[in-house]
Amino acid sequence: MIIKEYDLRISKIIQETHDTKTFRINFNDEFSFEPGQFINLTLDILQNGEVKQLTRQYSISSSPTKKNYIDLTIKKMANGIMSNYIVDNSTIGDKIKIKGPYGMFTFKDDVKKAVFIAGGSGISSLISMIRYIADKNLDVDVTLLFSNKTPKDIIFRSELDELKEKKFNIINTVTRYNGDEWDGEIGRINKEMIRKYCDLDSLFYICGLPEMVDSVRKELETLGIEKARVKFEKY
Repeated sequence: MIIKEYDLRISKIIQETHDTKTFRINFNDEFSFEPGQFINLTLDILQNGEVKQLTRQYSISSSPTKKNYIDLTIKKMANGIMSNYIVDNSTIGDKIKIKGPYGMFTFKDDVKKAVFIAGGSGISSLISMIRYIADKNLDVDVTLLFSNKTPKDIIFRSELDELKEKKFNIINTVTRYNGDEWDGEIGRINKEMIRKYCDLDSLFYICGLPEMVDSVRKELETLGIEKARVKFEKY
């Protein structure tokens, strides 16, 4: 994969949840990447009266089958200076600099059983893989376990519901259920939940905050899943 640098503009903004947006960036030529990879995003931001140039890494949430654009799905985070700035201030037409693609956390076409486990915005790299599988109509047994604080925090919720209709096994769980209308799982992803919904002979992909990723890896270990069948990325 050839790493290139581009000066581009934001072409579309999609409000995903109350604190998460997808930013679409169009390319003049084709941009090739593997599902699960990320880019370096450089942006000039105004902070304390000064313009500062910051660079951060963001997973590509679109499928590699879409050759002329990429989507970056960005969630506001505690202490996330650049993420918060982008979500709150970026508009269509804003200039950005992109360099990539990077990353070894990728999906390969020869996988037959895949379990994707995401926490919050960790869904970004995994939805790229799931969209890729759907776009290419690959013969893959797919399960997604997706943990969020509340139902309103579920990124791509409508799309995930549509994927259920296509026989994808989509399991949402929330950790702060407060009486909202909800018929999904409640609580953090644990070995009981994994055993209930997942084929343990699958290849496992985990993405989320370090604490979440480490916790799920330990649960998989107690279930006898070999480390070679567990791929993960922390953010």
